[in-house]
Amino acid sequence: MANYNLLKIFVCVAEQGNITKASEKLFISQPAITKSIKQLEEEMHGELFVRKNKGVELTKEGKYIYSKVSKILAELDNIYMYCPNTKKLESGTLRLGTTTSNITMLISRQLNSFLKKYPKLDISVKRGEENELTSLLINDEMDLAVMDSEFVRPELEVVREYNVNYAVVGSKEVMEKYKDKPMTKEDFASSNLALITSGKTSRQNIDNYFAAYGIKLDAKYELESYGLIYEIIRQGIAVGVVNPEYFHHEIERQKIYVINTDFKIDSRTICLVGHKNAKSNKIKEEFIKFLEENQ
Repeated sequence: MANYNLLKIFVCVAEQGNITKASEKLFISQPAITKSIKQLEEEMHGELFVRKNKGVELTKEGKYIYSKVSKILAELDNIYMYCPNTKKLESGTLRLGTTTSNITMLISRQLNSFLKKYPKLDISVKRGEENELTSLLINDEMDLAVMDSEFVRPELEVVREYNVNYAVVGSKEVMEKYKDKPMTKEDFASSNLALITSGKTSRQNIDNYFAAYGIKLDAKYELESYGLIYEIIRQGIAVGVVNPEYFHHEIERQKIYVINTDFKIDSRTICLVGHKNAKSNKIKEEFIKFLEENQ
């Protein structure tokens, strides 16, 4: 069976189309390369190259073998490089999942800081339902996921917990209106509302709170992201509900205002979770450590 070095030489000659150029690239003498190709041809029981005026060209058999071997060698090279580079965090991907846009709110700053510390790493984020993300975690196809605490199954472990609070926000005009007399639940429900899309867990939490008091919310604007909700509120078109911790800069700069209310919407707990029996993963471990050190 052909060894790795013979196949490496074969691929290099095929790609260079010239033994002299392959010799220069591999730092191996031309006779040694010629001898290696001959040995490989004997092992393969067929001719792999035909000589041309300006070099060599793959035979039909050589083209077939190259199409298979080149991919295998490239993957082997990645494998050989992966472990030492991963230990030094010089390559690899942190694979994250989320059921909610709150991943941006919760760990975006930590992710940005982590990437500044390890700029050669990649981050992938997949949006999905709880069951899908749990399956990916269990099958080691994902490192960590963000989901509501109520959906955390026994085979998962909680790495971090985040309380997501809610506040009613609006324009300066709305803030002034309710400055002395707090906004009631009925006032809120009858306002032009900008809320996250129905069906999302965050929206369900808001709807459930008001439903407990016999109030059904009818949002004039249902939007896919809190960023869009912020823009609608900032322009004074509607009032809405956001996480005040996430929008604290906008609130401090008086782009939007927290409205005085006589009610407080229940907060919810979101968890960053991993699989209890997951294989050792240096990137994930380093990120968890980074979160602990940068709370």
